[in-house]
Amino acid sequence: MTLEIAPAEEVRTSARDGLRALPPLAWLYLALTLLALVVALAGNSIWNLSLLLGASAFGAPGIFAATLAYVAPHQRFAQASAACFAIPMAIATLSQAVSIGVLSSTSLSSDWANLIPTLQNALNAVMPVIWLIDLAAVLFLSLHIGRIQTRTGWWILAAGLVVTAMRIILAAGFVADQFSQFDLTASPETLQLLVSPLAGLVGAGWALLLAIAWARRLALLALAAVIQLALSLLAVATQTVLADWFQASSQAGSVDFLAVLFVLSAMELVYLVAMEFGILREVPRHGQSTDTDAVTAQ
Repeated sequence: MTLEIAPAEEVRTSARDGLRALPPLAWLYLALTLLALVVALAGNSIWNLSLLLGASAFGAPGIFAATLAYVAPHQRFAQASAACFAIPMAIATLSQAVSIGVLSSTSLSSDWANLIPTLQNALNAVMPVIWLIDLAAVLFLSLHIGRIQTRTGWWILAAGLVVTAMRIILAAGFVADQFSQFDLTASPETLQLLVSPLAGLVGAGWALLLAIAWARRLALLALAAVIQLALSLLAVATQTVLADWFQASSQAGSVDFLAVLFVLSAMELVYLVAMEFGILREVPRHGQSTDTDAVTAQ
């Protein structure tokens, strides 16, 4: 048996055809991702693995959005999910560009420079509720894939909701302590602190995605959802049963604490890869039904 290698011209032609097949929205999301990466890396003279991983996580939602626009260009839930992945990244990019001086009064004309404070105030008003768009992105993706069809799926959803509720309750307790200890005045920062516990509701979206992906044996998407829920569970643990150890280890910079940071970084990297390839390989494409045969209830 011989291995046949396609001529270089055929490879180039195939690549060109693949690029032409990308819908305009996919190109838009890719352009936003490139801009996000440039802004994330701007102003850093020393590049290291941590910086690159952070920049990758910052721009990953744009890649998710572009991939969704490619694999399901005409499905409304998939396109809604893509937009909801991209919008928070675009807002965060704009906010960071303003904060680090990429958009500064000295680099713009006087008319545009006068709009910078207004823009910053608008971004400060939006940031406290940006998690709503993150939640919508995961919910729309879940709805595009299908519905919960088994008792196991409902149990998975219930377990995820318990983890989500625990995280919200703990975060709410922290906010209550802040209000009792400090005389906080009305400000965008105070509003952001007040509504910050609700950001944990994004975990409910990941629980739904896990329940649906599990029943359909979508291993990569299920893995991505598991990692997100595991990170939420770790956040709960570091504020309860592991609170004393976590605080002491972080202050001392112990080997155990560094090992935990390494594990968290590895989990984040696995999540990014699983999510991207899960969307590319497991999300129903145009013309495919999002419904599967009923799985035997467990």
